[in-house]
Amino acid sequence: MKKFYLSLATAFLSVGAFAQLPTIDDIITDRPEGTWHKNMFRSSNAHYYSVWKLVESPVEGGVNDVVEGTDGAVYFNDPFSTFSTGTWLKGQKTVGDTVVYHLPQVIGTQTNWKGEINPYYIYRMVWDEDSRQFVKDSTSQTVKFVWHNDSLIQADKAIIGLFDKKEEWAGYGDEAIAIYPCPDKAVGAPANASSSKSYALDYQDVKTGYAGEAFPMVLVDGDKVYIKGIAKNVPEGWVCGQLEGGKAIFKKQYLGVDSTTQKYHAYFVPVAVDSTYLEPLERYDYQLTHEADSVVFDCDATLGTLKSDSAFVINFGRVHPESNARTVMFQPVLAPWENKAVAPADPAIIEFNDYSDLYQFGSIKFVLPKTGADGSRLNTDSIFYNIYVDDEKLVFMPDEYKKLTEEMADVPYAYADGYDFFVKGLAHEVYFYLQGLTKVGVQSFYKVGGKQLYSNIKWADVDEWTGISKTADDEVSEVVYHDLSGRKVQKPSKGVYLKTERLTDGTLKTFKVVRK
Repeated sequence: MKKFYLSLATAFLSVGAFAQLPTIDDIITDRPEGTWHKNMFRSSNAHYYSVWKLVESPVEGGVNDVVEGTDGAVYFNDPFSTFSTGTWLKGQKTVGDTVVYHLPQVIGTQTNWKGEINPYYIYRMVWDEDSRQFVKDSTSQTVKFVWHNDSLIQADKAIIGLFDKKEEWAGYGDEAIAIYPCPDKAVGAPANASSSKSYALDYQDVKTGYAGEAFPMVLVDGDKVYIKGIAKNVPEGWVCGQLEGGKAIFKKQYLGVDSTTQKYHAYFVPVAVDSTYLEPLERYDYQLTHEADSVVFDCDATLGTLKSDSAFVINFGRVHPESNARTVMFQPVLAPWENKAVAPADPAIIEFNDYSDLYQFGSIKFVLPKTGADGSRLNTDSIFYNIYVDDEKLVFMPDEYKKLTEEMADVPYAYADGYDFFVKGLAHEVYFYLQGLTKVGVQSFYKVGGKQLYSNIKWADVDEWTGISKTADDEVSEVVYHDLSGRKVQKPSKGVYLKTERLTDGTLKTFKVVRK
């Protein structure tokens, strides 16, 4: 979701008599002074475009803050449920608990390709059958709410919409807005949380089709088992399950606030998954269908490995996991894990394209193992890599790499922007814009215990790239295959795989192989 650098204005004149629109000089990007009601629960009915189609959909589980201002006003941030502005809307208290939001207000600005700064407004809007579009409401530009019992509830049937400088609808709107204290409480840390142990969680993500992982903490307390950090974006969130007869049973529960760009209240929700075998592709297709009563793990008395054939999701809000799931964890496996201080196994370059005068870029594709040089499991959140060009570390600059907001040399393992950086399982691809190079290299490193432990640099020679191969004197002691999403494959069939060979001296070498 794109985030503007935005501003607010609260100037108001009666409908039909706007002597002057509010300007971008009246900025409320900072939280106003007053009583702050943080991380409240929001529901509304949203209107927006998706793939050029107008969608109307309920949205439940968003996060809003409300401030009772020292100036007597009532503010709330991010007025649109499907578009983050990072700014505040200002309403005036009137009779009793009623709060009136006078529109238009300037909700943001965006700089176009000419460098012009254009405002975006909030208007009250209505549907126009003739143009088949939302337009400004010519009858009223006020929206009424009630502020009562720490809840801000819309009291009329108005729809607020985002409009551009031409005063045309910009594709986002909301109605039936309700902002109130979160109805659920997180499990919280157990009293003996400090005695929890590190585990590795592996799963198949039904939404993306790729293997996923996390590194939570697990604690057994009597007949209860607690897991912390099962959702990466809610690292302090705990879930609690019941231990019964060699089973660990987890039901739906609240995790906390996911504080990424589009903040939301995250829930752990068990789900049902249907599978269909696709004969031509020789694989299964999985489809999340509905919420389930629980997810059940098989485990032993010592709580070594926990394994389930079912699924759970990290959900946006409490309902509709089939559409609101942010991560689907199918066939999850939890196993004890030790975070060892070891350098990562060497990268393997699988494709290289020199700078092209026609396309004006070059690219390098490589595999970054998730294991250490000794074969141990590493946490990818602590793996980074560098790109080298002719022995110099490449620093990616925002003026050249358009999705960056600051310079970057150490690239996080999972970083992808869909433009210059791509990740697909173990395979990574990076584009570069330098000409006249003789070689390009890749090196990874692991951050652990305050140290940075480095792999060897693997190079692609620009003139004659021949890949990376083992020497004739090396003997192979073990061969393991993975698909491009990182899943281990016992018997590779047709397709592209990553073949990892362990040599007798303990080193690991990875190659791309194609099975026809």
